[in-house]
Amino acid sequence: LALRICAHVLIDCGKTFRQSSLRHFPGLRVQTLHAVLLTHDHADACFGVDDLREFTGTKVPVPMPVYLDHRTDEVMRRVFGYLYPKKGKSDGRWVAALDWLTFEQGATFPVRLRAPAPVAKKSKKNNLSHDETPVADSTPAVVAMTDLTIPFMSMPIEHGPDYWSNGFIFDLSPTTVCVYFSDISRFDASDEERLRTAVGNKTIALLMMDMLSITQYFSHFSTDQALEAAIKIKAKCTYFVGMSHTVDYEKCNRLVEERFGKEGLVGHLAFDGCVVYDSTK
Repeated sequence: LALRICAHVLIDCGKTFRQSSLRHFPGLRVQTLHAVLLTHDHADACFGVDDLREFTGTKVPVPMPVYLDHRTDEVMRRVFGYLYPKKGKSDGRWVAALDWLTFEQGATFPVRLRAPAPVAKKSKKNNLSHDETPVADSTPAVVAMTDLTIPFMSMPIEHGPDYWSNGFIFDLSPTTVCVYFSDISRFDASDEERLRTAVGNKTIALLMMDMLSITQYFSHFSTDQALEAAIKIKAKCTYFVGMSHTVDYEKCNRLVEERFGKEGLVGHLAFDGCVVYDSTK
């Protein structure tokens, strides 16, 4: 998530984070991360946190805020105890300096950032779209540092039997939101009602939706389940994420675009290095 003040917020930091960041961050001109949010305590969502030490953006590490629920915090304390210094700061070893901040599942919590403020940018003519490379002015000239608080809402979503991950809902503008459901195995009428209540009268401009495989799996959406849920949500633009190697990307992407086109919606499979930008203003 690259905000208009040049802040970079990372959602999940899994076991392959280092390889992914080395491959994609240089092209996106991301050198600093200003906050991290964790959806749940599985390895593919949080086991790359020690490699966050590369992205504090200062020679003297300033603790990076990491937002997580209480269950995930318990797991992180057990697995990454050395990243929890007693006095809330690094003990001098070359490890990530992190500020662990817990939130309640289902609650709205403030994500506080201190980041560079940009100069004014030209607006673009096209709407939400994607490309393999960022737009030319994706990193505006920096004029000052500014403090910013962004409200994020946690929406618990089922991620297998008796297990709940956090979906996130956050504003893209005063009237539009992004819904982020990266790990989900059920979306029934009660979930749809919870989402409508959470969003209120705002428009869902962007939906990020889990899609693991063609066949059903106990803890993730299949292709059919993901399409059915996304069509119910009716976001202006939907990107499906988390596809396994069993998914034929080109074939499945055509299926998604055709199915969504019949519903008057826009949907695509995402891909590594995919850039989505909102140029509706």
